[in-house]
Amino acid sequence: MRRWVAIAVIALSLIPCLCQGQQIIPLPRITVDVGAANAENPRQLSTAIQILFLITALSLAPAFLIMMTSFTRIIVVLSFLRHGLATQQLPSNQILAGLALF
Repeated sequence: MRRWVAIAVIALSLIPCLCQGQQIIPLPRITVDVGAANAENPRQLSTAIQILFLITALSLAPAFLIMMTSFTRIIVVLSFLRHGLATQQLPSNQILAGLALF
């Protein structure tokens, strides 16, 4: 019995030697260039930075709209109303979101 236990322990300890590790894939470099090297005058650089800030503001606007308004409460109440009327699909979630925004 001890012999089988010893063989099992040796066999189980050799299993990690047979496993192969995954190949490490290098991550791509991601850079944001606002055109500072190509700008001939400060106005061009200023325009590039303004566009960058505008895109940032537009991407964050929906999050601020949801945080600053009672959108979440209204959408939850409309969802409860939809379930209370036993209509699981009508009106759709897009219509409920549109009603909650306005």
